[in-house]
Amino acid sequence: MALYYHSNTKIPGVVGTCEVVRESYVDETAFDPEDPHFDPKSSEEKPRWHKVDIAFRSRTPRKVSLHELKADAALSTMQLFTRARLSVCELTPEEYEHVLSKAAEPAPEEPAKAKRPRKAASKPADPERPAAKAPRGDKRYQAFARSVRAEVKDEMGDKASAKAVGGAIAGRWAGMSEDEREVFA
Repeated sequence: MALYYHSNTKIPGVVGTCEVVRESYVDETAFDPEDPHFDPKSSEEKPRWHKVDIAFRSRTPRKVSLHELKADAALSTMQLFTRARLSVCELTPEEYEHVLSKAAEPAPEEPAKAKRPRKAASKPADPERPAAKAPRGDKRYQAFARSVRAEVKDEMGDKASAKAVGGAIAGRWAGMSEDEREVFA
């Protein structure tokens, strides 16, 4: 059994349960140049992508938000908060049951989040500079970069320069929502 988690929404959180009905197998779409999931570095001899099949089982009585999950000390070691990849993570049976019990309770009142003021740009954007620039002083970014550097280096190959790896990491960071970034706080 698994929890179904909406990660790319205004308020991410657990919304239901599902069951893994077929365990990991090679994702053949990575080999098809016409498919949007095509990966030229993946081959049938050395596949890079796998998938599982899941089946819907139930909707939770209410969404258990990411904010609520993070605030719960009983879930502090949950992989959702300790691993870089948010789309899939393992749960202990205790974590699974705990999250479902939270879904059965009334929703807590969540405090409004204070918005940080944006810093004004000190100089105009340079069209020659890559769009994804690493936010050097951000401790969340540093934690994220440490957690994914080996994976990015592996994906890019041995000949990738440190600058290219850094740019790829910054690009991943730029593609994340603010809620996904908060995991690294």
